[in-house]
Amino acid sequence: MVTHSRAKIELTRDKRVTERKTVFEKAKIEIPEIPEKRALVKRANVTRHSFGVLALNQDHKKEVVNLILKNTTLPTEVTERFGTELANQETVEIRIMENEESDPEQAIEIGKAILELPAGLPAQSEIDVTFRLNEEGRLEMTAVEITDDRKISVSLK
Repeated sequence: MVTHSRAKIELTRDKRVTERKTVFEKAKIEIPEIPEKRALVKRANVTRHSFGVLALNQDHKKEVVNLILKNTTLPTEVTERFGTELANQETVEIRIMENEESDPEQAIEIGKAILELPAGLPAQSEIDVTFRLNEEGRLEMTAVEITDDRKISVSLK
């Protein structure tokens, strides 16, 4: 009589249970059914690029500040606080960039918005910039001057 440890089992990916039964049936050994386990796979949409704004750094050089990084799970929303450059600045130009690095030479401008500011603001007055990227890839940017609640929004496909 053939025992379980001596039974030859040759498995293939698709016929695993059938061939296993066949070998054990020939050996006249009863085996319990093995339920097939399936891994739970969760699918997530992610960004293909990074998205940010063009800003001046502490050395007054232009750089791209990424708000949403490449491979971020969608949907996502990020807010970053920036400051105006000058006292009594009348407007802020917000240049929306698609990029992979902070180097503005490597970035592509995909949109622009101009936020009008209230009179008499000091330098470094705060502007909140929010990026929202939905699962369909629509990017929405909102900029808000926080002392007067003035805002501007842009939607990009």
